[in-house]
Amino acid sequence: MIYTLAVFLPWVAFFLKGRIFSAIFSFILWVILGYNIFNIVFLEGGVIFGIYLLLDSFFCG
Repeated sequence: MIYTLAVFLPWVAFFLKGRIFSAIFSFILWVILGYNIFNIVFLEGGVIFGIYLLLDSFFCG
């Protein structure tokens, strides 16, 4: 669930006009959580298991 939010938060903040702080904050959050996604997919348990964990977090919450 948290990775799904990491993907959609920057886009939500982008469409909130006049909310520069929200856009910057959500972009920083996206970078931090994006690094965690990269860490799961490529560094832990091999690529296949990492992709399974990534898809599981999107579809199973």
